[in-house]
Amino acid sequence: MAAISGLDRARHELGHHFVGYHLKFEMGDVSIEPPLGNLVFIGGTSELDTSRPITSMLELEKWCEDRVKVLYAGVIAQALKGGVVDNQAAICLTTEVNGHMDHKMVSQLRNLLRNVRYSDRPRADAEISMQADELELWSETSDLVASYASEIEGVAVDLLKKLKLTRQEFEAHPLVKARFP
Repeated sequence: MAAISGLDRARHELGHHFVGYHLKFEMGDVSIEPPLGNLVFIGGTSELDTSRPITSMLELEKWCEDRVKVLYAGVIAQALKGGVVDNQAAICLTTEVNGHMDHKMVSQLRNLLRNVRYSDRPRADAEISMQADELELWSETSDLVASYASEIEGVAVDLLKKLKLTRQEFEAHPLVKARFP
């Protein structure tokens, strides 16, 4: 397992948080767990309420896509270096401790999306189409994270100092207020 710095962990959680906020999920607190002697931060949370009214299959697809983007955003934001997303590093992080659970949830959501969108196709064809959809979702998320890079990196410094930002503290942060007036 690779060492996870506090800033890496903070960027990871704030990636979820900024993208969730952008996509109009109801966001709660965001936190990172203090290290246990070895200075490796392995835990954190970005609270979000996933409830939305879903009255059609199109709304279900949109909800799944938005949720996948929030999940992808963690490793993509963790892979920010100097405000630029390192997509190769982000892809590698999906199998690490930080991204493993997110990746498992993405797998379940992608299977649901595949079953909704491509149930009338042979499984192999449906998989090819879903892989193309997944690449598009990754690309859209990477672009979103890049657009919030300076805010993610700036708020990450404060999250590292405090270990937790309440919803109110997050929303009142000057970098957040500037982007979400």
